[in-house]
Amino acid sequence: MLKYHHKLKRLARTLALPIAIAAVLITGCRSAKPPPPQPMHVEEAQRAVVEALKLTESENWSAAAKQWGLAADLYFLLNDRTNAAMSLHNEGQAYRQIADYKSAQAALAQAADINQELGRNKDWFRNNLALAQVAANASDTNALMHRLEALAGRVGEIDDPALKGTFHNEVGLWRLEQRRFPEATDAFQRAGNYFKEAKDKLGRATPAAMDGWQAALGEFETLADPPGIAYALTGLGRTLLLANQDLPKAEGLLRRAVHNYRTLKKAKELNEAEALLAKCLKAQGKTQ
Repeated sequence: MLKYHHKLKRLARTLALPIAIAAVLITGCRSAKPPPPQPMHVEEAQRAVVEALKLTESENWSAAAKQWGLAADLYFLLNDRTNAAMSLHNEGQAYRQIADYKSAQAALAQAADINQELGRNKDWFRNNLALAQVAANASDTNALMHRLEALAGRVGEIDDPALKGTFHNEVGLWRLEQRRFPEATDAFQRAGNYFKEAKDKLGRATPAAMDGWQAALGEFETLADPPGIAYALTGLGRTLLLANQDLPKAEGLLRRAVHNYRTLKKAKELNEAEALLAKCLKAQGKTQ
């Protein structure tokens, strides 16, 4: 069984960007007239968020989780459910970093319930995407499948290409673990297109996709499975090509895949690998 790979610390922090940052930082504008003093409890909640952000930035995840939980409690006292949900989301992401998946699931699920009640579809989607990642980390395949199916039914409502890209990346990793390689390829390509639309040149799908294909390659090598090895080589090369990253390495991987498919006499797969190799060579200004 392939191990589900999740090493996207930067992604976890991206998903955890708090809604209240602007409210906290806006008071620092020197050219504007100082705003009237905020109520004491509002300032207390904002100070909790600032401290939680510092702990998150320093990757002190255990302390960050507790601080985000405190911020959520303070916002609940103010009946500010929007910022309470934001804090709960970040609390869940912090717990995920220290592999406390039970606590992560509880915080993220509470955030999702609140955002659903408030009609905040994008934030609900972000919460459930994080819940899918927690399920994957915890090897809870039933929960992962349930989350991804629920998200698939609503991804069309989301206007954030980076968030869509992250969703399709998760689907690709899941299909890769199931050894449904054509579907994994399609999902990773969709993710790459959305990240490109979001002007993310490096494509945040690449680290996880590369990890997944590398795991597949190792598995097929252990099984002495030549077709699987060739497919994994193609997946690795395609991922780098889509991200426009380390093209010489992509070329090498694709050349090996082409050679193997020729030996195996697999015409369809050979044509695909040759087409990818041609694109890779063109991107480098080469002809052969």
